[in-house]
Amino acid sequence: MKKLTIRDQSDLEARGARIHEGCASLEVRWVSMAGIGGLGSGAMPKERKFVMEGPSGVHTLLVDATDLNRLNAHWAGFCADARNKLVSA
Repeated sequence: MKKLTIRDQSDLEARGARIHEGCASLEVRWVSMAGIGGLGSGAMPKERKFVMEGPSGVHTLLVDATDLNRLNAHWAGFCADARNKLVSA
């Protein structure tokens, strides 16, 4: 697995890039904050999250609370899951 660079992180945050590794993908999305807002308060507040998706499931990290080292550690672990690797035919 290729280690993410500061450029990769910037592209994810600024331009909506998507990174693929095996069957796993990583992108930044605006996600509704659960449990905040309530009925009748208008639109739910949203926060930006790194979203990792693959056959093993979904894993998210807050963009504002995640530096490059933390992002790389989580991405490496996510990609290492056997379910997220490409299966040869």
